[in-house]
Amino acid sequence: SMVLTIERLILAANNRPIVIPLSGGYDSRMLLTLLHKYKYKNIISYSYGSPNSHEVKRASDVANTLGVPWHFIDYSSIDWKPFFQQPLNKYFLSSHAFSSLPHFGDLMAVHIIKKKLLVPDSSIFCPGHSGDMLGGSHIPEALYNSTRSVDKSFIVDAIIRDHFSYQNDLDQDVITSIKEELMKQIPSKAKFSIPESVHAFETWDIQNRQSKYIVNSCRIYEEHGYQWYLPLWDLNLVQTCY
Repeated sequence: SMVLTIERLILAANNRPIVIPLSGGYDSRMLLTLLHKYKYKNIISYSYGSPNSHEVKRASDVANTLGVPWHFIDYSSIDWKPFFQQPLNKYFLSSHAFSSLPHFGDLMAVHIIKKKLLVPDSSIFCPGHSGDMLGGSHIPEALYNSTRSVDKSFIVDAIIRDHFSYQNDLDQDVITSIKEELMKQIPSKAKFSIPESVHAFETWDIQNRQSKYIVNSCRIYEEHGYQWYLPLWDLNLVQTCY
């Protein structure tokens, strides 16, 4: 399936530059390595953040080993104040799509890449979303380590623990409201087997966090006039995993 995924990416790119946001994690490293293995010549990578980050060091090592051009955008040396004014104000107001907070991660990086002409305008950005989820790493231990069937409330509690990380800073009334809304979104059933509970958890993840926040983060590339492609959401690959 990964072979077909890379072949389809190469076909879609049609010799245009493929830009890999190289985080140092498994997903982006795998995409870069496979493109190199299948001899795609027009690859550019970039990383951003602190120069002392172990992920930045790892990304640099991978790019250098493969002989792929790599750009680093140092966030620690940037004056952020003007950045939150025009012209990017439009991105903040529109990119949330009324479904999630805007994504800020590599917004500054892509802005600088565009401003400094580090990649051609014809480039296609290919982040590694959401290989970690397809690999099962989003499944909480509370679900797959359970030795018994669970009820809907158990699944909702797992979602709150994993996806509402600021819950300790929220009023109890707010947490209660969140839980009530989540209870409506999980199928009604007296008990869930372990596979059923995992399926319910991951379905919620795909329908909410992945689609509304992770995939929606690609609006950053659109904002700067670039196209994007998500190889790890290739239909054949997803159907193989699920």
